[in-house]
Amino acid sequence: MIRFFQNLENIPRFGWITWILILVLVFAIQLITLDDLLHIYKDQVQITDYGRLTLNPGSEWSLTWRLAEEKPILLWSYLGPMIAELSYHLSGASGIGSRIAALLGGMFAATMMFGWLKSMKVSAYAAFGLSLAILLDPLFVLSQRLGRMDSWVIALCVAACWVLRETSNRRSGSVKNLILAGSLAVIAGMTWPSAVFLYPLIILELIKSEQGERTFGENWKKVGLKLGYFCLGGLITGIVLLIPIRENLMIIFGDMSTMVSRNVNSSEGIFKSLFSFFDLQVWFKLIKIHLKTLSVFLPLLALVAIVFKRNKGLIIVTLVSIFLIFSSLVYEFRALYLLPYFTALSGTIFLENKGEPIKIRFVKLGNIGLSVLVLWSIGISLFLRTGMAMDNKSDGFLNNIYESASSTIGEGPFKVFLGFNYEFYFAGRSLDWQLYNPYVKYEFDEEGNWISDNKYEPKAQFENLLSKMDYAIFKESEMNNELEKQLINSGLIYRRVLNPDEKIASSKRVFENPTKEKILWYLNGGDTKVSYLLYGRTILQEKEKKDELSHKLNLAQKE
Repeated sequence: MIRFFQNLENIPRFGWITWILILVLVFAIQLITLDDLLHIYKDQVQITDYGRLTLNPGSEWSLTWRLAEEKPILLWSYLGPMIAELSYHLSGASGIGSRIAALLGGMFAATMMFGWLKSMKVSAYAAFGLSLAILLDPLFVLSQRLGRMDSWVIALCVAACWVLRETSNRRSGSVKNLILAGSLAVIAGMTWPSAVFLYPLIILELIKSEQGERTFGENWKKVGLKLGYFCLGGLITGIVLLIPIRENLMIIFGDMSTMVSRNVNSSEGIFKSLFSFFDLQVWFKLIKIHLKTLSVFLPLLALVAIVFKRNKGLIIVTLVSIFLIFSSLVYEFRALYLLPYFTALSGTIFLENKGEPIKIRFVKLGNIGLSVLVLWSIGISLFLRTGMAMDNKSDGFLNNIYESASSTIGEGPFKVFLGFNYEFYFAGRSLDWQLYNPYVKYEFDEEGNWISDNKYEPKAQFENLLSKMDYAIFKESEMNNELEKQLINSGLIYRRVLNPDEKIASSKRVFENPTKEKILWYLNGGDTKVSYLLYGRTILQEKEKKDELSHKLNLAQKE
């Protein structure tokens, strides 16, 4: 495999053509099984709903409904949600549109990584292999298949790094490049707030010396000038992007403070969060994330680079990013933003340093590590994940969701409380429902799982919201006496059980090993063998009885 990549080094045009062909092949394989990832993840739904709210900020319903304030959350990072929302309008009730958009973002990100690594003087074969590895990294692929917009954020940030590196290499107009890089950084932040975890990497590229080998340039005047042009590009772009949402800026900034407070570890105090960088348990949590998601060899190769190459600049910004992540919620899609750091660190193993003696053993070790990394990524993301998806067909689970929704509630502007059952979101929107879900504060248990013990609080506001609903949907396993009492007090009564996947209920997966179950969830999504309880308002029930009686009378008259 390494020899194949090495052959591309002397034929750059062929290398790019080969890269494009690989992108097309990878996209086609993933597209075949994209709808077989049955689980509709909450982030996919919430991001799409943020996009809907961007287009309709006065909406009276939302999947991020603040119970106490009786309003939705508005977000200033609206570009990623807009991509998801526009993708929904193209794909409809299946919800596959945002997943396709995320896959395209992943291809863009890997391509930007290829260019950036080449501009860093990484050997062409290694740049090719590392870019392919991040394209197919199991954690990166998981993010895309769950319809998140992380891939676009990473693509834009890496593109900014590439542009800045080209500026250091003096290959094009530096002023234009600096302004462009600043624009890309701001666009990334306006795509999704998690771009902040990649800003240290962009800053590192910005303050590189003319040779690009030292972290801090000797001429600080030039560094200041670079920073000025960079900030100018970001400022102009930021102002332009804020214009469409200018009328709601004060509301958005207020909502963002709420969102930030709920996206840090709210179970910890501020000082404990800051010192979590020195907490071994948090480091173990990060390691566990990469083990569970099978994204293990890229961090290991980066660790080898840290030990043997010791690129101080990359090591420092990697630690800064880890510190930022540790100060917030440490979970899979925060750890995801370390992948560009790991890739850049790994690239230092393969730098073309003509003035330095080549250590044959180290080169062989690097090539072996790169081969294992690429083969692992291909094996997990293309073969294992695809094989599991093909073997785990559900006879159209999402189609069954739509059929259940349309046959029980039907089409119309019904107010429906989803009870965190996000799989009904795309079907509900296609049926013109008004969907509600509270925006809650999440914390972690001792196992590192997300928990929220106060999903339906404040209780008074929750019952008030239920009293305005026409229907409510809850998982049967989550129903309890207190919740049912609240439903009855709100005028909602039990209607029926919904079993969208009852045709294959006998194939339900059962695991004795929780770790194995978690790993397989990351590979192929959650279990679809779930029963839902539908609650409806009494007046609607009486109307349906009258409609049924009227229908029977019409049939009798025809006979």
